[in-house]
Amino acid sequence: MMRVLQVDDDEMTLFISLKHLEKNIPGIDLIQIKTAKEALEKLESAQFDAIICDYQMPGMDGLELLDIIRKKRVTIPFIIFTGKGREEVAINALNLGADYYVEKRGDAKSQYAELAHVLKRVIAHHKSKTMLEQERKRTQKYLDVAGVILLALDTKGNVTMINQKGCEILELTKEEIIGKNWFSEFLPKGQQDEIFKIFKDIMNGRISEHEYEEGGLISRGGVVKTIAWNNTLLYDDEGNVIGTLSSGMDVTEIKKTEFRLKRALAKVENHRQYQELLFEAARSVLTNMVFDNASKEVFEVCKTLTGARSGFIALLSEDGTTNDNILIDGGGEECKVDPELPTIIRGLRKVAYQECRSVYDNSYMESKWTKYMPEGHVALYNVLLVPLIIRDEAVGLIGLANKPEPFTEDDVKTVEVLAEIASVSLETDKNREALKESEERFHTFFSNAPFPAAVLNEEGRFLLCNQELERFLGYSQEEFREFSFINITHPEDIAIDQALFEEVQKGERDSYVIDKRYIRKNGEIIWGRLGTSVVRDGSGGLKYVFGIISRTGERKPPPATKKEMVQEVSELVHSVSHDLRGSISNIAGLATLFQEEQDSKYIEKLVHITKNMQDLLNRFVELIDAGLVTESLEHINLNELVDNLAQDIIPDHINFRRENLPNVIGDPVRVEQLFRNLFVNAVEHGNPTSIRVYSKSHDDGFAIFVSNNGDPIPIEYAKKIFSRGFTTKEHGTGIGLTIVQRVAEAHNWQINLESVDEPTFRIFIPMR
Repeated sequence: MMRVLQVDDDEMTLFISLKHLEKNIPGIDLIQIKTAKEALEKLESAQFDAIICDYQMPGMDGLELLDIIRKKRVTIPFIIFTGKGREEVAINALNLGADYYVEKRGDAKSQYAELAHVLKRVIAHHKSKTMLEQERKRTQKYLDVAGVILLALDTKGNVTMINQKGCEILELTKEEIIGKNWFSEFLPKGQQDEIFKIFKDIMNGRISEHEYEEGGLISRGGVVKTIAWNNTLLYDDEGNVIGTLSSGMDVTEIKKTEFRLKRALAKVENHRQYQELLFEAARSVLTNMVFDNASKEVFEVCKTLTGARSGFIALLSEDGTTNDNILIDGGGEECKVDPELPTIIRGLRKVAYQECRSVYDNSYMESKWTKYMPEGHVALYNVLLVPLIIRDEAVGLIGLANKPEPFTEDDVKTVEVLAEIASVSLETDKNREALKESEERFHTFFSNAPFPAAVLNEEGRFLLCNQELERFLGYSQEEFREFSFINITHPEDIAIDQALFEEVQKGERDSYVIDKRYIRKNGEIIWGRLGTSVVRDGSGGLKYVFGIISRTGERKPPPATKKEMVQEVSELVHSVSHDLRGSISNIAGLATLFQEEQDSKYIEKLVHITKNMQDLLNRFVELIDAGLVTESLEHINLNELVDNLAQDIIPDHINFRRENLPNVIGDPVRVEQLFRNLFVNAVEHGNPTSIRVYSKSHDDGFAIFVSNNGDPIPIEYAKKIFSRGFTTKEHGTGIGLTIVQRVAEAHNWQINLESVDEPTFRIFIPMR
């Protein structure tokens, strides 16, 4: 159900709005209030899908209300619905963040049908934007929640991307890291040259990109942390290496544990084997990084160091009720229990899990625990259970049994050290899976985007760009990282683009859209429509600028000169003034006759003339606006747009057929204006019984046809049918098809009269 808040101080407007909107939008929940102050109070306590607001109201007008709402960063769709049809009001409303501006004029039914149509469209658009933003945040979250460092370097070793885990370990913000040289800025001086050489060897293929490496990292506080790295190469579309993507795990504590272990065992000369085996177990975990393999090595070391003859390693199931066995060693004795069956958590195992501590029993066969042993299990004379602990929770067990001598506290300490190493391996496995998913989502989201896109730093220099941008301009990732946006901009467009970017830097705007010319690598000049948005820090400072290029402007014609525009508007004004003077003269004549004769028929004629004058003025404004296409182009569902217009305009006695139409990119208001005038022209001039809309595909684009079976168009009319002022009606304005042509040209589309026998208009939309 759609829930809408309407603010208007006019009681009658609220009443009429309620009746018409309930009819046009069944099920709408329309909450109506009379002041902007009440609106702010409502927004604090309730949720709405959109706001419809009058402009001029006592106390606080609609624009002031809009300004307050947007300053609170509330993005709810906001429609100005007013009788004040001044251009500056509309401009101010849109600049303040209004989604649409609808005038209270003309026929009430059409007026509220338009309002309902606008309302449904802006709400649907807002919901789509909200879903996209949520998906973007989810993608970023996958990167940031990874339990390891995720780092991307270019071929020179400069940082192009780092996730939240990396920032936490370095104790720095992303802004303090991105763009800096990794080796000279963040590594200990004694390791910089050695690790940079390893990096170059990986880049040149002399070292396997998947080979495990360790190195130091300096945090902001000067603490050196040990990081275990795995690396992979990044390639462009042509197979050229453009950098590395690395995952790094902080193994500082592991190294400390390894060090403590070595130091403790070194004190006991008679236990040199302990030292070698424990060190080998730790090294196995660090080099394998796969729990199944590392756990087997750890288990064998546990058996050797304790003297146990049998045992197991198992992980706690997701529901916490059973053990999933990783390996079982019966010590050479036959066990008749199926090893594939999960083991229920009970007895001594339950104690180890619930209390998260090591437990052992050297008289197991005489203990109370034997009642939990399944039939056919080998005899257990003594048992030691040590939990695998991750983040203070027991997630698995190392079990040892049948040691010839009793288990001791030294055995417990030894196995606990090995269990700690195994736990690190298990956590690494989990982190690796999270990292893999994060990497896949990151590459899918950015690299495979269907439009040219880039991320720039606060100085306008490229940090990241996708494959579509590489194809669009012909440069590689490495070349882009040497550029700012100025390097790829046509000299004549630099000034305006730079001025807008400086406004973004100063915090005066958070986005802008501009048609500009780009210089491709081969020297070709190509048009594009650049849309930008920014990310700021908590204090409002600029962090990143995101840019997306729409290719709708690639064949943009040169704009008309100011002199040409003034001349055309002047001619229109003279033409309209002539028609209006004639109508005013007729009104004066009819008024005189009415005074003399008091006949109501003159009133009907006066009403008819004033309606024609209103139509003429409205068409005049439409013609002026027709060539103005908003900078915020959208994907338009032509099927929905055409069906809605047909329902409003085409009478029931005329059969309407619409075949499947493609989606297009354009100004929704102007495209609606184009089809509206084509339908009105067919209904009012052609006397058809059928109107049909269909499309055809071509190699360089597609064509849309609007056809009817009405009266044929005379040949002598065909050449001047788009001319301003040409009409076959006594009181026609001759502007409708001129508006159609203006809208098409403003979108770089082509329109022509395809057939006169069965009147058919063809709109060709080139491939972008």
